[in-house]
Amino acid sequence: MTPCPYSSLAIADDAAILAADDNCPLTSPVCLLNKQCFLRTYNYRALVEMLSADYTELSAQTVANYSFAAVGNVTNYANATLGFDCGGGYVDLTKLVLPKMLNSTRASRPSIAMNRCKLRSLSPTIVWPSNLESLSLTDGQLSVLPPNLPPTLRMIRLGGNYIQDITRLRTLPLTYLDLRGNALTSLQDMSWPALTCLELSGNSALQSIKNLKLTNAIDYFGAVNTALGDISIDGTTYLALRRLVPSLVNFVQSGVASFNGNVASDSCGAINDAALQPLWSLESMYKWSVCVIPIKTPSPSDMPPSSQQSRNDWVVVAVAITALLALLGTGFVLYIRRRRYAEVETSDGLATELDVLEPIRISIRDLNYVEKLNEGAFGEIWRGSLRGRAVAIKRLLPNRGSVEDIRSFIAELELMNRYVPVPADRRFARCCVDSTS
Repeated sequence: MTPCPYSSLAIADDAAILAADDNCPLTSPVCLLNKQCFLRTYNYRALVEMLSADYTELSAQTVANYSFAAVGNVTNYANATLGFDCGGGYVDLTKLVLPKMLNSTRASRPSIAMNRCKLRSLSPTIVWPSNLESLSLTDGQLSVLPPNLPPTLRMIRLGGNYIQDITRLRTLPLTYLDLRGNALTSLQDMSWPALTCLELSGNSALQSIKNLKLTNAIDYFGAVNTALGDISIDGTTYLALRRLVPSLVNFVQSGVASFNGNVASDSCGAINDAALQPLWSLESMYKWSVCVIPIKTPSPSDMPPSSQQSRNDWVVVAVAITALLALLGTGFVLYIRRRRYAEVETSDGLATELDVLEPIRISIRDLNYVEKLNEGAFGEIWRGSLRGRAVAIKRLLPNRGSVEDIRSFIAELELMNRYVPVPADRRFARCCVDSTS
């Protein structure tokens, strides 16, 4: 018998362990176990409904329907959302194994929520579902960001922790970020063009925001109860934030900026070409002024040597390709002109007159001359063979190669073809080796 993988957990013997692995019955793929992998008494339908609830919205209810002491292997969990609320209790995640992917539907984004759970820290080897889009770990006593965050994340709620450094969020294409009630001291060099909500309220040690880049996608900005005194942003971000309506209410609302306090941005004078601009004012009590830095368009001289060299290389390649195309084009035109000239020079307008010889077109190499039978003013008649068949061959005399001679020869053939009807396979053949054949 396979030993229970949860026997070493530092929890009570009868404590509940959430699992979705081979220890669960086929009829209940999500179950509650104890340390010996025996089933606990539970309502399967209620358990799945609780795990599938949406815990990622600010308005989500936080009701602990089940008190888990630990979460184990849940790789067989099949829904889009895996979430629970611990109600402020501790949960052991040392045996946690998440699904490789969560099911995704139009109505539900792949989400994980572990709210009000005393996590303190997460395993540095934790592997999140590869398609995870939303993560909520509020009030978890975390001091650092969760490790190994997948690049698919769009929405993060980490309110109520002790996080100081969010540098690793810089590369994520976030649309929603809730960092309320953490231990941030500054926000620097962050660019989130798709961000719609940024909640920084309750970071009482937050003093500065430098080089924050947002766009018109931003729909809510929260900074109530912070120590902000210095903000520097570019012109695009300034115009995007100016669209928001200032408010003292610390609640996420569309088109609102929630703030209090005063921001003077006194360091703006030390930044070249920057201008101190009013951002928001509220009830003649609070006024925010920010340092707006102009967006600089890099000139060729500002480009890194590698970029400049790459650009020069492309210019050389472009010139070479253009020259080659021009050369090929010139050659093609000359070829066409020479070909047309040759046709005019050799045939002298005979092209259409040669149609009479087209019914059967053969190669002179297939003809075998046997005996000369007769000779006229322009041509001679031979008895010969063509591919084993006896044929009569009429050809121009060797000394009759002028244009007029050829025209007379063709006229004679045309008369014969018109007035002496013969089967198609016995008509006169044009031998295509030279103009006299």
